[in-house]
Amino acid sequence: KVRGKLLVRLKEDGETLVVKVGFDEREMLMEVEPQTFFITDHYRNWPSVLVRLASVEPATLRRLMWQAWRTLAAKKAVTAWDEANPESYCPL
Repeated sequence: KVRGKLLVRLKEDGETLVVKVGFDEREMLMEVEPQTFFITDHYRNWPSVLVRLASVEPATLRRLMWQAWRTLAAKKAVTAWDEANPESYCPL
């Protein structure tokens, strides 16, 4: 969690992650890689996507988690990171 809000969590099956993403990006991910990204009815109204760990590219997962952190973190924390790491897009 970041500031009390879900960033990412491992589902009970141990094979699927829940990652916070915007609805538009979720739709795009599911359309481009349906074998990796999906939702269930439970997540239909939540800005999250389910990710199959066995098929996701590590760089894609890092990018999604980084974007989720930037969305949820305090603006001061994001600004501090950007100022301290001007050449780095993603720390992971």
